[in-house]
Formats: sequence, structure tokens, C-alpha cells
Amino acid sequence: PKVLFTMSIVNNTFGLGQNPARQGQIELWGNHSNVTIANNIFYFPSAHALDQFQNSETNMIIANNIVYGNGAILVDFGQGSINSRNIFGTITANPMLRNPSGNDYHLTAGSSAIQAGISVPALTTDFDGTLRSLPTDIGAYQ
Repeated sequence: PKVLFTMSIVNNTFGLGQNPARQGQIELWGNHSNVTIANNIFYFPSAHALDQFQNSETNMIIANNIVYGNGAILVDFGQGSINSRNIFGTITANPMLRNPSGNDYHLTAGSSAIQAGISVPALTTDFDGTLRSLPTDIGAYQ
């Protein structure tokens, strides 16, 4: 049976840790409806940020994400299918993280992530607990 639910993956920073078993930093596996993947930074994924395998997605929004490093692409639809997908605002510029090799993923001045996110009403603070202002920054930190 098809399992339907709402899922949001927003304002995360996926750092240098690559998934050794899959090509994406997020693996879409299963059947979902109303999925939003927005305002995330995918930094040096193996091949792509999102990897879809043997699943079916309906009403998916992939918006204002940064994909950078290793010539990575945003999504590989693989063997799955997506109905009613809406993909926009992908940025491929260096997000200019403070010290990614030291696991410090704060943004530095001039980052393409600053004020480049879409509004996510339920998300009011960043990973440090700092209030998010509008327009919001992409990634885990405001």
C-alpha cells in the first residue's frame, strides 16, 4: 500500500560527510506526498544532493537549495517517479562556509546563501537559537 504523509526538510547544512552507500546526501526511498525540500546547503555530496530510488513522490517542492562541490547536481530521479514536482531557485555557487573542514558551517560575508531562502513560517530560529529574519538565509545558520 502507498503511504502518504507530509514531510519538510528545510534549513539544513549537509557537510563534508558523504553517504558511502548512496550517491546523494538525502535518499528518497518510499512513497510520499507533499514533500518540501528547501533552504538547504549540500556541500560536496558524492554525486548529487538528492537521490531517489524506487519510490513515488507527489506534490514535491524543491526550492532555494545550494549544491556545491564535486560537480554535484541537485537530484537524480533514478528509478522513481515524481508527479507534480516544482523545482526552482537552485544555486550552484560556493556557499562560503566559515570552516567546513573543522565542521563550522556558519556563513561568511558575501555568501550566496545570505537572504536567499524562502519563508518557512514554522521555523523561527536557526541551529544556534538565533531568530531568523526575512528574507531568511539558506542553511542551518542565520
